[in-house]
Amino acid sequence: MLEEAGASIASMPSSEVYTAMQTGVLDAANTSSMSFISFRLYEQVECLTEPGDFALWYMYEPILISEQVWQGT
Repeated sequence: MLEEAGASIASMPSSEVYTAMQTGVLDAANTSSMSFISFRLYEQVECLTEPGDFALWYMYEPILISEQVWQGT
């Protein structure tokens, strides 16, 4: 789905996402809520997508987008 929207996909361990977002290697990430908290990814994002009442998946999986990309700078 993300590739069809024009995204380039990069797979990496959750432990590397923080630095990748901080340095601009990643503009966005799809991760578990546990990784979001454990690796303090909230420090690198301004907003995230919550599943809401009609989620298709039982586990909270936020999509993270760097502030720089979100603002278009």
